[in-house]
Amino acid sequence: MHDDAARSTMSPDHSDPRSAPTVLVGTVGLVLLAVIVLLLEVLHHRTTQAETYRKVVAEQPQELRQVQAQQLEQLNGYRWVDQGRGVVAIPLERAIDLLVEEARGGERE
Repeated sequence: MHDDAARSTMSPDHSDPRSAPTVLVGTVGLVLLAVIVLLLEVLHHRTTQAETYRKVVAEQPQELRQVQAQQLEQLNGYRWVDQGRGVVAIPLERAIDLLVEEARGGERE
């Protein structure tokens, strides 16, 4: 009986998994996990940049649009600058035409 007990402890146990496939599966899983995390990080960065562009850069603030509209109105309209001294603002295009006419010596085409 002593020999049976010794034989059972000496015989290889085939119920344990082999180490080479386990290490291979673990390594492949670790590499895939690292690749997935890296891809998610890149996706997050690109999405953040796109949202920042859409919310900050692409859309003009209301104040800016109002100021630009006021500036265009001033450039393209008639208005008094100083009524007491008789100073009037005229549209930019008209002022350019007058300057060109004055430079030509007042000649009309």
